[in-house]
Amino acid sequence: MAGSFITHHRLKIIKFHLFYTDMNHQYVNLFTFVHFVLYVMIGILFPNRFGIAVGVSLLWEIVEGYAAQHPFVYPLLQKYWFIPEKYWNEGIANKITDIVANLTGYYIGSVTKYRNQVFWIAFIIWISTVMYSKHSAV
Repeated sequence: MAGSFITHHRLKIIKFHLFYTDMNHQYVNLFTFVHFVLYVMIGILFPNRFGIAVGVSLLWEIVEGYAAQHPFVYPLLQKYWFIPEKYWNEGIANKITDIVANLTGYYIGSVTKYRNQVFWIAFIIWISTVMYSKHSAV
């Protein structure tokens, strides 16, 4: 009985830390899933180019971090970018998780046998998730 309570308590702590509400300490958010699905599609379209996938993933996170801190670009992103700020103005923990999600998605897309089916399923999920995030921007 006590072991069950401790396990349940530990799972609550893990869940709390993964989806922590402070943007700078959050590991996983909706766009971590978007990153994963996008890179599944990229892996299907451009298989066996893991080095390029790593480079693009790292470059994107660096540019995103720079843009979110730049005094000229930041207000433009807030005003015109269709993705809510809570997904692009994130802490280092989420950036690392996004990179891991990218590379995991790329690998899965690159090695799948059912390229056509997986691509279209991933595409529909990706579009749906991005549109959902746009409408739940509060």
